[in-house]
Amino acid sequence: MRLTEAGERLYAAVRPALEDVRTAVAGVGELADIPQGTLRLHTSTVTETTFGGSLLAEFLMAHPHVRFDLVVSDAPVDIVAEGAPLAAGRARAKAEPLIARTLCTAMLR
Repeated sequence: MRLTEAGERLYAAVRPALEDVRTAVAGVGELADIPQGTLRLHTSTVTETTFGGSLLAEFLMAHPHVRFDLVVSDAPVDIVAEGAPLAAGRARAKAEPLIARTLCTAMLR
């Protein structure tokens, strides 16, 4: 099978753009292997005081390309409306598209 003359002209014209797209996709793929960027985290004062310092420091040391935008508040917040992909504290997912996971359990005295 062979391209027609029109197909060959078209391919010759778009080939540089296709190469740019391939290079861009490969570059993004390389970044996917390394956690990086800013992670917005909403948490309560109790959760941050109890777990925040040491766990966040350990995480940041293991993942130096990640930065936290940490919001500590005991006020109810709609994390979807606030654009926060992660919240930590005593709560349950009440609405779609939230997913709740137990990260740990602790007895506070």
